[in-house]
Amino acid sequence: MQILDFITMPSLSIPCIFSIGMFDGVHRGHQYLLQQAKKVAVEKPLAVFTFHQATSLIPLDKKRSKLEGEGVDILIECDLTPEIKNLSPESFLSILEEKCPIDMWVVGSDVSFGKNREGDRYFLEKQGVKAILLERITYEGVDVSSTRIREYLRQGLYNEADALLGYPLKGEIYETTYDTNMPICSCR
Repeated sequence: MQILDFITMPSLSIPCIFSIGMFDGVHRGHQYLLQQAKKVAVEKPLAVFTFHQATSLIPLDKKRSKLEGEGVDILIECDLTPEIKNLSPESFLSILEEKCPIDMWVVGSDVSFGKNREGDRYFLEKQGVKAILLERITYEGVDVSSTRIREYLRQGLYNEADALLGYPLKGEIYETTYDTNMPICSCR
């Protein structure tokens, strides 16, 4: 898997199948999305854009490993700076398309990017972007989301969190807060 920094990356020459998201735990929902994207990316590279954020369920090296294991060919990482946060969806999309020719987006139906998260499914539609929008999945009747996993971890429901992740978290739970950058969940 090729890992690129969004700000310094050269322009890619080959159109790709593209997904964007935090992918902070690479949980079952992310895994499903990437599996669907890989099916579309038969002879094209799968590029995933993700942000470095102050909260994460797993360390960056584990996140990268999980994404590579799901078949990601190109990982585009970006620090979530105030400048990036304040880009309009139009500006973000313009910069992205200059650097990364995209044949098709494969994203969750709750996709969002750009200032105030205004780059959503309706924005993509208005821009004429080809996109496959996937609905959130459930596992054993429970919506799979990072928020739900965090709730389980805070409550000490590790088996339930592991079930939604699709793999066991071992050792210290890595999640950190925006304010202190300190772990907020304890070791098992």
